[in-house]
Amino acid sequence: MNRLQSKREIDNIDCKILQTLMRDSRASFSEIAKETKTSISNIRNRFNRLQKDGIITGAVMDINPYALGYKTRATIRLRVLSTSLSETLEQLRSIPEILVAIKGFGRKNIICFALTHNTEELNQIVETIRNIPGVLETETNLNIGAGTEAHPENIKFR
Repeated sequence: MNRLQSKREIDNIDCKILQTLMRDSRASFSEIAKETKTSISNIRNRFNRLQKDGIITGAVMDINPYALGYKTRATIRLRVLSTSLSETLEQLRSIPEILVAIKGFGRKNIICFALTHNTEELNQIVETIRNIPGVLETETNLNIGAGTEAHPENIKFR
């Protein structure tokens, strides 16, 4: 079955497995078995089936970038020539401070989420983006408050 087309019904135990793992992706099968009053092997089999059916696709570690010195979070919206979208996305994804870059619809057709140590560093990133061929316009919004970041593969620790 195509992982994106999985439409199987999930029962209360499957729901409990998913809820527990979303709260703590490191929860053990024995913990989940105790909560659901079922066996560890049943939980393991259900977990494997949820993975096979494309319902569970991975596990995420959330971190607090503020604790690592990243004090500036921003959303950067771009208006890019439609003929340059793929190349622009590729270049954006190679910038370590850009956590996510995705295609969208509307006047601004790419949205990025950036994480930097300060506004000076953010300004340098925005200037780099403005110099990418096909980028017609940028709009940057600072995000207020510390938070956790899921999927921070690009964060530099040194």
